Amino acid sequence: MQQCRKHLQRQVSPFDVAGLAAEKEELEKKMGSPDFWDDVEAANKANQRMKTISAKLEKYNRLRGLLEDAEVMADMAEEGDVLIVSGGESGRSLMGELMFRYAASKRLAGIVVDGPIRDADCLRGFPLPVYASGFTPGGPYREGPGEINVPVVCCGQSVEPGDIILGDRDGVIVIPSGDAASLYDAARQSHERDLAKTENARRGLFDRGWVDGALERKGCEIVEGPWR
Repeated sequence: MQQCRKHLQRQVSPFDVAGLAAEKEELEKKMGSPDFWDDVEAANKANQRMKTISAKLEKYNRLRGLLEDAEVMADMAEEGDVLIVSGGESGRSLMGELMFRYAASKRLAGIVVDGPIRDADCLRGFPLPVYASGFTPGGPYREGPGEINVPVVCCGQSVEPGDIILGDRDGVIVIPSGDAASLYDAARQSHERDLAKTENARRGLFDRGWVDGALERKGCEIVEGPWR
């Protein structure tokens, strides 16, 4: 993250914003004059210069916004937070080892990326759980665009800031923060039933009666012998 901010700062610093703004204001005054367009060649040059200035100022504002976003994101994440990232494309990673280590240093609880990451080898035995939908050696874009602390869709699942994220080796689930209390008892009871089933399975005890019942309810025909 620190590298990202320094990169943006290097891109923002060369802009003479005050000079560009003053030149734009002066051109606007000239272009507003009734006889400005009498000299077609000079008018065309001025018009082209105006477009160039406007493009530079637009780029500065975009980079300045990204720099502010990066500054905010660096300070926003707190211990125990889970970073959910949505976006990207197949050939460019959204983050890599530097970001993973930065997140670990801030004691984040995990990272979930709907998109590719790189530097996967560093995650073996890594203290921070990282989930991603793919891998690629390509580096991330440095100029956004992006938003922070807003609702996103991650791998088809809607996620809002403050939602509860649970993950294990099988994957990740999202619990809307407003539903956590009502889901707790149902989840605990389901877990207890699964534990009982697993213990029976370890002992070689299997109740398969539900399969025959389901087939009968659906009207499935059992064909004895070769099918013709």
